[in-house]
Amino acid sequence: MNDVPEDLKKLEKKAFRATLDDGFLDILFGMVILGFGLNAVIPFKGASIIGGSLIFPLFWNAISVIIFFVGKKFISIPRIGIVKFSPKRRVKKIRFKIFMVLMLIINTILLVIILNNLFIIEDVNRYIFPLVFGLLIITLPLSVVAYFLDFSRLFIIGLFGGLGFFLTELLYPLVGEPLDFILVFVSIGSAIIMGGMIILIKFLKTHSLPADMP
Repeated sequence: MNDVPEDLKKLEKKAFRATLDDGFLDILFGMVILGFGLNAVIPFKGASIIGGSLIFPLFWNAISVIIFFVGKKFISIPRIGIVKFSPKRRVKKIRFKIFMVLMLIINTILLVIILNNLFIIEDVNRYIFPLVFGLLIITLPLSVVAYFLDFSRLFIIGLFGGLGFFLTELLYPLVGEPLDFILVFVSIGSAIIMGGMIILIKFLKTHSLPADMP
């Protein structure tokens, strides 16, 4: 039996959506995807995985997470406050945070694997493999989170992020490596970040600071 009135459920859902409408989640994932392209600029020939390849993605993803939480704490929360959700919703938020951390770790590992060419599958079509790989590793998990969070923009972010590997293969014959990675992922990541910034500007216009705050 459900003891929570339907009206309260709707209000809680609306309040939860408000916590996602500040653009910081878009900026976070945009920065992670942008990191794929920026990391391709760094030469890895002869560099060890631990000593070379992991340094930039770990640093970049850490900066991305810091920007997300600092933005939430000093920009979003002062304007919308801290919303106390039901135990069920709080459990979902905890699971989401765990998922975000796991996704960042997985993305870092994948970035190292891809840029160091640690996997080569000769018998698979060069276009099919990156397409399936991106959709399974990026698009599918982000779509699952988007469904449970009722956050439709995440579907689009996941789709473009997952298609990035396929697009690099299309560009490779024209521009070669690493320019294919740079062009695709920097473009996708930058577009997502710009979208997040536009959402953040709208958020700042519609949610002003309380009068008693400086």
